[in-house]
Amino acid sequence: MASSGSLPSLARQCRDRLNDGRGRIESRFRAGLPSVQTATALTDLYDDVIEKIWQASLERAATTVKESQLAQLSLVAHGGYGRRDLSPFSDADLMLLTTRRSAAAAAQVASTFVRDVTDAGIDCGFSVRTPRECCTLAWADAKIYTSLTESRLCLGSEQTFDRYFDRFRAGARRRRNYLNHQSLMARREERHKWGETNYLLRPNVKRSRGGLRDIQLVRWLGFATHGATSLEQLNKLNALSDEDYGTLRRAHAFMLRLRHELHFRTKRAQDVLDRPTQLDIAEDWGYQGRSGVLPVEDF
Repeated sequence: MASSGSLPSLARQCRDRLNDGRGRIESRFRAGLPSVQTATALTDLYDDVIEKIWQASLERAATTVKESQLAQLSLVAHGGYGRRDLSPFSDADLMLLTTRRSAAAAAQVASTFVRDVTDAGIDCGFSVRTPRECCTLAWADAKIYTSLTESRLCLGSEQTFDRYFDRFRAGARRRRNYLNHQSLMARREERHKWGETNYLLRPNVKRSRGGLRDIQLVRWLGFATHGATSLEQLNKLNALSDEDYGTLRRAHAFMLRLRHELHFRTKRAQDVLDRPTQLDIAEDWGYQGRSGVLPVEDF
């Protein structure tokens, strides 16, 4: 990574914007901003930085490729960034969606875009794909499939994005039994790696049993079965009972707050909750304990 002094002006400005924005959001978080609103604020911050870099990349590419080709490109967020569920130092999963005719334009944009996003301080997972490639890869790889269920158009062509997502959603519904099985198996393997019990000494708040990933699994199963990932939508479709919907919302808010706390404390993407940090958070969050139960155990 280049030092901040040697960064191009755009990347340096965006890095400063990102750092300043994180600082302001942390102050609001410490003052009691709820976890879901914190995630939304962080997503808006990422969106703002990425839009500036995207526009600059388009302007540079316009000197060598036709604007009509650039107009066919879509920048798509997926995974946690797609569902607007970020923590302070989350990576940003992005996909440059292109038609076959705009492939050359996509290559020009991607070459500078990824560099500047990385230099700005965002860990970026990035791919360039056509709608057909998205679907082909998703049906063969559960990790790609589950990430793409959370697709959100950030910038660029609505037409290209709609063509892709309509095709993807319809294909997922047709393959729902297979995709749901693959999603469950992938999650089972991840839990086996990161911890199958609820009583881990050093749990991963995202990947261990009972972590955020289990709530995301509900969304992925909902997408293939009902065409929706939102817990609220799944509740309205009677795919989730009111009781389950309420439980999942509360669990999501708590686990997301915990993940935000870990990121803000360490100033990095930290999802493992070790024992000393458990003790500190229990005290900071005001857990008092009960008869025979320590504050950290109550937490």
